[in-house]
Amino acid sequence: MTGPTENRRRNLGILGGAALVIAVLAGVALNQRARDTGPSFESQPVVPGLADVVNNVGEVMVETRDDAFHARRTEDGNWVIVERNNFPANIAMVRSASVGMSELEALEPRTAQPELLGRLGLIAPADGGEAIRVVLRDREGETIGDILIGNNQDLSDPAGLNRFYVRRTGEDQTWLARGSMTVQPQIGDWLDKNVIDIDREQIRSTRFTPAEGAAYTLARASEDEVNYALDNIPAGRELSYPGVTYGPATALSNFTFEDVRLVSEIDFSDATEIVTENFDGVQIIARVAQESDIAWVSLAALSDGEAEQQQQADFINLAGHGWAFRLPDFTAQSFLTTRDSLLAPLDE
Repeated sequence: MTGPTENRRRNLGILGGAALVIAVLAGVALNQRARDTGPSFESQPVVPGLADVVNNVGEVMVETRDDAFHARRTEDGNWVIVERNNFPANIAMVRSASVGMSELEALEPRTAQPELLGRLGLIAPADGGEAIRVVLRDREGETIGDILIGNNQDLSDPAGLNRFYVRRTGEDQTWLARGSMTVQPQIGDWLDKNVIDIDREQIRSTRFTPAEGAAYTLARASEDEVNYALDNIPAGRELSYPGVTYGPATALSNFTFEDVRLVSEIDFSDATEIVTENFDGVQIIARVAQESDIAWVSLAALSDGEAEQQQQADFINLAGHGWAFRLPDFTAQSFLTTRDSLLAPLDE
C-alpha cells in the first residue's frame, strides 16, 4: 500500500516536471517572438554603388513643386548655378547633396503603397507633391543617383545624423534613411555668398549719397571709438540716440544676398551710392537700385596700392564684377538709411 508521504512526493514530482515543461515552452515562445519582432533588415545604401563613383559627379539637380535648378561642374573644375548665368555655386551645398547621398543609409523599409506616400512627404514634385527630388549626374551626363526626400523623423539619432524618409525615383518602396545629407530647396542658398568679408572694426567711415535727400558721412577718428559721428547735423537737431549711426556705418560688414542677376539687367541710373572706407585704405563702393520694392546692389573696390589691401580690393572686384545682388529686406534698410532717419524728431 502506498502511503500518504509517497503520494505527496509523486504529486510534487509531477508538478515540478510540468513546471519545467511550461518554462521550456515559454522560452521557446519568447525566442520565436523575438525572431518575429526583432530587426530582420540589415541597413544598406539608399543608392547602391554611388560611393564608388561620387567623385565623378558633374551635375546636381534639385527639383521642387515650384522650381528646378542645376549646379554644374565646369571644365576647369568650378561649380556654377546654371539658372543664374553660371554664378559660382556654394560648394558646401554641392558636397552635402552628392557626398551626402552616397553615404545615405536605409535603416528600414516603410510603406510601398502609392496611396500612402503623401503621409511621408514622398509624392514627387512632378505630381504636385512636397518631396524634394535630387538627381546626380556624372560628367558624361549619365544619372548615377535619383531620390526623393520626404519628411524628417522627429527622433534624435545617437550619432547626431539626420533621419528622414526617402524613396528612389520611379519606385514605390519607401525607406527610413539616416545620414548627413541636407538639401536646401531655395536656389538662393546654393549661391556662393563669399563676395565681401569686412571686419567691422576696420571701418573708418561710410559716405551716403542717396538718390533723393542730403548726402552725409558717418565717421570715427580711431578704432577705439565705438560710435560714428554724423557730419553737418542741422541746427537744432540731434541724433535720436548715441548708437543710431553704428548700423548703417557698418552695413557692409553684414553683407549677404538672396539672389543675383546680371548688373546689365538692373537700372542703376538713379542709385544710392555708399562708399565705405577702412582704416587700411580699402574703399568699397556699393550702388543700390530699387526695382519693385526690391533692392539690388552692385559692388566695386579701390585700395591705396599696398599689396595686401590691393589683394582684398581685387577679390571684391572679381567676385562682384558684372553682378547685381538682391539684398534681404533687413539689410536694404541699412543701405538706404537717410540722414533724417538718424535724427530725433523735431519738437512740435
